[in-house]
Amino acid sequence: MVLSDGPEAQAARSKFSYAPANLPPTVLLCDTLAGDTWFSGTLLGQRATQWTQILTDGKGVYCTTQQEDNATYEALKRGASVKLVDLNRVAVLRAGSDFDRPYNGQTSADNLLNYAAQGGFVIALQNLYLTGNPLVQEITGNWPAWRNGVPRH
Repeated sequence: MVLSDGPEAQAARSKFSYAPANLPPTVLLCDTLAGDTWFSGTLLGQRATQWTQILTDGKGVYCTTQQEDNATYEALKRGASVKLVDLNRVAVLRAGSDFDRPYNGQTSADNLLNYAAQGGFVIALQNLYLTGNPLVQEITGNWPAWRNGVPRH
């Protein structure tokens, strides 16, 4: 699948000297660390990497941060407690729109305050649709296979 990209995002990631930060948008499977406070910065990013390792007995590979999923999952858990939601049917799809830490030479404060200048927000929304819509179409177009849960292949 061809993902959306743009000149502003390309310019922002060209400032990074390492992958995957300097690579074009891609689909990957990795671990996301949730917290109630949005953060940015070198030390907090390093802490997120270490914390993911601790919480997963060394199996997790941190690659994104997010906050929204905490509240969403808590609401889903409450629905599950009264049999309105099946937590085995929850898919979490995320799209990265900015960097959690600065490029070499940028301050953590600049990265935090100027995250919107990275040009990734609209692209992330477009890519979330491009990658998530096939799953939605599969489920809605083939409901008999999905009615009782995720099909086992």
